[in-house]
Amino acid sequence: MDEILDHPLCGLSRQDQQRLKVLASDLDALGTFPEEAVDIIVRNKHFHLFVPTQRGGLDYSLVKGMRIIETYSRIEGNLGWIVQIGAGGGVFSAYLPEEVSDRFLGQPDQVIAGSDFVGGEARSDRDGYLVTGEWGYASGSLHATAFTGNVR
Repeated sequence: MDEILDHPLCGLSRQDQQRLKVLASDLDALGTFPEEAVDIIVRNKHFHLFVPTQRGGLDYSLVKGMRIIETYSRIEGNLGWIVQIGAGGGVFSAYLPEEVSDRFLGQPDQVIAGSDFVGGEARSDRDGYLVTGEWGYASGSLHATAFTGNVR
């Protein structure tokens, strides 16, 4: 899409949009997500759209956050997918104890990736749980600092 959005709710400067358009042209061929695109997302705190402000996030409403994700998606679908996966993982911060949230989402470059696939098993032991399994896919895993996974 050649359009540059000027609406304040798009969440990206004209310069960032133009640079992402250039990077996006090669996303499928690269088979990986360019570090420069991650840097733009991190600088704008878009992996932390839904993280509470007291935990360093933007604390946006779902509608406001989705407008930003839509902006990335209009540039290229893969960009929107990566931002929504990372931002969605940020929602966990509101439900975690503060020290856990700070550990995994306390810095702007921290992002959670994961898979809804039930790829493992958790067995109780004296220290908590022992998790084993395999998850074939986890969008955003190449730049994630923490992971989620579902187990039985």
